[in-house]
Amino acid sequence: MWIATARLPAALEGELAAGRFAALVNLKDDDASTAFARGVALANLGRTREAREALQKAPPDLADAAAVEIGYLDLNTPDGPASVAAKMTAFLKPNTEKSLLVARAHHLLGTAQFRRLRAGDALDALTVAQKTYRDLGCEAGEAQVLDTLGMVHQWLGNETGALVSYAHSLALKTRIGDRLGSAITLGNLGRYCAMLGRSAEASGFLNLDLRIAEESGDMRGVARVSSDLAEIARDTGDFAAAREKLLTALAIARDGGLSQLQFEIELNLATLGNDADQHLNEARQLAGANPSGFDKLLLDWTEAKLMAATDRTKAIALLSNAVSGFRDADIPALEIDARLALAELLLGDKQRSQAERETIMALKRARERNLPRYRVRIGELMERLSLVEGVAEESGKTIDDKPSGTVDGYLVRERLGGGAFATVYRAFDVERAREVALKVFDLESRYARAERDRIMDSARLDMEAANRAQHPGLVKIFAIGRDARGNAYLAVEFIAGTSLRERFGGKPAHDPKLVCSTLADVAEALTALHAAGVVHRDLKPENIMMRPDGSPVIVDFGIAHIAGTDGTISRGTPEYFSPEQARGEPSTPADDMYAFGMILFEWLNGSRPDAAHRPEHKSSWLGGRAATKTVQELSGALLDPRAANRPTASEAAALLRSFAA
Repeated sequence: MWIATARLPAALEGELAAGRFAALVNLKDDDASTAFARGVALANLGRTREAREALQKAPPDLADAAAVEIGYLDLNTPDGPASVAAKMTAFLKPNTEKSLLVARAHHLLGTAQFRRLRAGDALDALTVAQKTYRDLGCEAGEAQVLDTLGMVHQWLGNETGALVSYAHSLALKTRIGDRLGSAITLGNLGRYCAMLGRSAEASGFLNLDLRIAEESGDMRGVARVSSDLAEIARDTGDFAAAREKLLTALAIARDGGLSQLQFEIELNLATLGNDADQHLNEARQLAGANPSGFDKLLLDWTEAKLMAATDRTKAIALLSNAVSGFRDADIPALEIDARLALAELLLGDKQRSQAERETIMALKRARERNLPRYRVRIGELMERLSLVEGVAEESGKTIDDKPSGTVDGYLVRERLGGGAFATVYRAFDVERAREVALKVFDLESRYARAERDRIMDSARLDMEAANRAQHPGLVKIFAIGRDARGNAYLAVEFIAGTSLRERFGGKPAHDPKLVCSTLADVAEALTALHAAGVVHRDLKPENIMMRPDGSPVIVDFGIAHIAGTDGTISRGTPEYFSPEQARGEPSTPADDMYAFGMILFEWLNGSRPDAAHRPEHKSSWLGGRAATKTVQELSGALLDPRAANRPTASEAAALLRSFAA
């Protein structure tokens, strides 16, 4: 429904308000107001290029309103969301009055920030838009904002927030008689219910959407909803019904010149088994010689599924590319589907560890985005792989220092510290009734979205593997997730103690046997960590906590993935870098052992060695065969510049235990 952001002649206002967009498009008048109205109508009909041309002809008195409408068109261009966010921020800064134009601009800003996956900023702008519309009595505008809020909450995995927003929007649209708007919300509800695995409810909402589209002559809507209903039929095993609905949608898409929708339907038909090659070739022709990045991903994914039985190696390569592409494009449903298909192929190819990795990441993504429709498939695959989830994945929980604002999230008790990329709190986990250390990350200001997702995925895998080691010297990780504003966080065991750094005192150790005994415990914990396939990457005294009973606990493994700066600096703390870590080489357990040697030397001697005074090391140290008679010799061996010559964690633990006896 048209939001009257500009003053137009009554006849044009009436046509826009009634949704008679086809009639407006056919008007022949060339005056500025008609061109603006035609641009709005063309935009509503999906004719983007023509809409832009019409809106760009707006006179000065309609320029701001036209700029906002063009902004909605720009959202779908490659760099559009960032550009639109910058333009709307600049536009709104001097415009603080309440008006429909300002409200629509805030809505556009919130939508742009959401497209950039800046959920907190999106929620702020959308909340302002909703309140402004409500204060101005514009229920149509408020309903549109609520639809977007529903999508943001859906992305955050906040099921209650999403459903309440959609229900509120639908109630407002019903009250004002906005049938076409109601169809949009019904479609959103249907697709969301399908994501939640609630097929019956999804079909109910989508069939209502389909009826409105048919009655209003919206053939594009009919084709889109028919395609959605086909997906539900496929998920429930009714392949004949899925094919019938897809063929109906395909005929409409062809007649209406909806080439992108036709392309997607051809690919779906190809995977149903009948005339697969014909449909795939049709899709290739529609994509053209130089398909877009997204279309190439869809083609690769479809081809991989079709060739899985005949060319597993190529199918694995295509699916691996598709997984990365869907992750970077933030399309979780397709990413999860592709990961599960890839895991099946890897398992059949006897690449078990990689199959486990893809299955765990599919589970994490499904939990992060609250997509239970994949629960059965993931569960069956985990059972075949004998996998158990070690770290809970959460989304949409609140983090608040007020008990009234925290129903099932985290109640902040106190701030423990913070740095450039994270703040650490002591908090109470309301759902599990326990104290935790809560680390809330500031990633948006440090990383582009794709890089942000990649490093969080790497951290998830490390934490999952380390948790399964179940060693008392490794901090327990309870959960990783995103809060109600989209900020990433980590909830771990709260240790009421001090760090090893506070034990040093800046002087040579007065009890070397205590040093050896304590660090033998640390080395044994490192042994378990390395056995799980995890390298700490940032071992230092600050990351070894001491419990009240004096036992050490390694913390912050996996965090070095997050603390790095886009690959320009090796992740970790430079003072404890191994030579190969300083050169930016891939991490290995030997990096941790070098840092461990630095900690041992520092505690024994009261300071770290400088470059000119490195300890003597045994050049003949190979797998523990050299005779190491003193703890200082062990320190030298651990600081050997050649990674292959350093003792392993288990070897260091055995020697330190003998020195402490």
